[in-house]
Amino acid sequence: MPSPDAAALDLQVITPLENALITEETFTVAGVTRPDATVSVNGILAAPDLQGNFAVELTLSSEDNPFSIEVIASSITGENRSIVLTQIAAGGLLFPDSEGYFGAISHIASEDSGSASGEPDLILATGTGPVKLTITADTIVRIPGLASASVGNLLGGDPVAVLVTQGRAVSILARDTQPHRTSHFSGIATAIDTESGTVSIQSPGGEIIKAPWLSEPLELMPGTMVTAIIEHDLASGSLIITGLDTAKTGLERLAMAIEKAEAEQPSRSIDELKQRLLSHSAARLTVVGEAADRLAAPLHNRGLQQLAFSLQSIRETLSRFDAGEPQRDYAGIVTSINLDLQVITVEQPGLKPVDVSVASDARFWRAPVGLPPTIAESWLRGDGDTHRDTQSYANEFGGRETGFRQLDLANRVRLRYGFDTGNTTRVLVLPAASLQNSKIGVLLDLSATGAAIGMITSVDKDSQPPAVRVQDEISGRTLTLTVSPDSELMEGPDSISVSALTGASVDVSYDPDTMSVLRLNSSPPGDVRERVHGVVHSMVSKVAPGNLIVVTNTGDLRPLNHTRDTMIFRDGRRVTISQVRIGDLVQPDSYVLAGNGGDNLMALNLKSPKSAPVSGTIRWVRNISDSQSVITLTTNWLDTINILVDGDTHLIHEGSPMTVDEFAVGQRVVGGEFDPISGLASKLVIGTPESVHIRGQITSVGLSDHSIEITSDSGERIRLFVSGPVPLKIALPGLFDANVRDLRVGQIVRIGFYNPATKHALLLVLN
Repeated sequence: MPSPDAAALDLQVITPLENALITEETFTVAGVTRPDATVSVNGILAAPDLQGNFAVELTLSSEDNPFSIEVIASSITGENRSIVLTQIAAGGLLFPDSEGYFGAISHIASEDSGSASGEPDLILATGTGPVKLTITADTIVRIPGLASASVGNLLGGDPVAVLVTQGRAVSILARDTQPHRTSHFSGIATAIDTESGTVSIQSPGGEIIKAPWLSEPLELMPGTMVTAIIEHDLASGSLIITGLDTAKTGLERLAMAIEKAEAEQPSRSIDELKQRLLSHSAARLTVVGEAADRLAAPLHNRGLQQLAFSLQSIRETLSRFDAGEPQRDYAGIVTSINLDLQVITVEQPGLKPVDVSVASDARFWRAPVGLPPTIAESWLRGDGDTHRDTQSYANEFGGRETGFRQLDLANRVRLRYGFDTGNTTRVLVLPAASLQNSKIGVLLDLSATGAAIGMITSVDKDSQPPAVRVQDEISGRTLTLTVSPDSELMEGPDSISVSALTGASVDVSYDPDTMSVLRLNSSPPGDVRERVHGVVHSMVSKVAPGNLIVVTNTGDLRPLNHTRDTMIFRDGRRVTISQVRIGDLVQPDSYVLAGNGGDNLMALNLKSPKSAPVSGTIRWVRNISDSQSVITLTTNWLDTINILVDGDTHLIHEGSPMTVDEFAVGQRVVGGEFDPISGLASKLVIGTPESVHIRGQITSVGLSDHSIEITSDSGERIRLFVSGPVPLKIALPGLFDANVRDLRVGQIVRIGFYNPATKHALLLVLN
């Protein structure tokens, strides 16, 4: 489950169009974003030009068809945007016998029922009408986030792309709107190991990954701020850094864009580019400065050197364009206020405290709950479409303008101050703590488990047991749920029969293991209330507009109003707003009523988050004390999470107890549970690494035993089998259907992955 974007970064894909049929071996993906953005297309770094245009040429893969094009743009200021296009290679001279269809599953027969021929049917609702297809035992099914899938994993309503030959479904891809194979990871490079060919990067949130690079990053030094393009292969568990974009490079692109704009003609775009320059430089100094504070020696000294280097280059760039002084952001708690000197001290755990001089004409905005990061950034810069003052921001987005003497000790603030002067002219007073972005995905998954909101599309009252089909808004799928004698079916305070549910708007709590209804609430006639579902993101107890923010299942932040009349339940007990906690799961039988002052909460039904399941691959291990360690995992959806392990965590490795000293990068966490709020694991089941990487040259090809010998860069020879239970993927420039017959002695293995237990090759990227 994706976390919400920190902000909306402009990104457009011009070609190809969504739902296109590709008929050539190679094709171009082109689009536009901002010149300072880091852009990738299916894991390939695509540096934008001075207007933000980018283009990448892709080669088809015969193994993945239909396929997704994942386009991601990110900025070091925290903005993130992605577009996923689904395509099918079919038709034309290259694929004359193939067809491609895009649509939603309107009917899929069960695997054991099938049609008269023993093969289940698939009916696809497309833009031109229904298409009936046959599914065979050879039909390939791929679902994002699953290493393997079958027809049984598909449900009615699922959006899919289908490759078809003579009426038979050759391959079915469940479509997703979020990238699942590639991602961006920004932070500070903490280690560059040229011998193993790996880079370690620590994010501002404390997550650390260690992964091999595809191409050696020249002139990269520890302490450098980078954005890594990472690619994940579920079958092998491999993670590759396919490209690195430094913050310095993004700053240089912005500077060249300003020079070009000034040379052509003065325009408003120059002011916008200068504002981007300020934001970009402030973000860079903030991240590099915080890293220097947090890193231990000798990395601490490296961080200080990079901070000095970054400060000097930023100072020169800003001066060249008369764009202001170098600035840095700081967020924390006010611990000291000197009213006479107008100096405040702000502290954040793990960072050095800062003393900031507040200008006499400084602006203070007591911000509303859930203020969008883009609005906070715009206000801190002091810009806006019409250089609006603080009061206009407060009128539009909430909160109120305040002053220095209204600032109190223990207030949470965010400010931007001059790096050289220590002066600030704008202080954002934050209303309350909010949920960390790194925790949102796990909590949304918990909230969505066993919950549904939507319309009853059909009722089978004669089946045993009776069943209802719900077009679920939370999962986007059509769920078939059974109704048992213990199921509660309600319409307001009264019970309702199964036969009366057709077409009803409902919220449902169900057992995800048995898919049986626990409680179903049908909206009575004339009920204008709206259901709300998700996770409590932030809140204040005071009655005020937008005093409770919920992260919805789509990742949006939705402001709601809790009032004195709001009925609040937590774990089945009536509670007050003071007993609500950030991270609480908002159940589907929570209701709001729209009004002139926003959406008023009528009923808020909450569950405290219990332990969450966890699985993934260990990317880093860090000991923080004799009894505690933090491991960074990447999940099947490329979410990066930190898990805390202490002396009470039950650790199992291949059936036997293990200790934290036995953790290693690359090991699989095959199961376990952890507290999604504290991050503390109660149990972890550790498996052996599914893959290790190698670089070198193919020095032997064995035709009889289907093997190759690779001599690594260090001189070690290893023989790998190229046929096995997991098909070998081969990437060879110029070939869209490369296979083992294309392997030759002398080929350079840029990077390869193999199973260390069986010595089966899993992935080879060749020159």
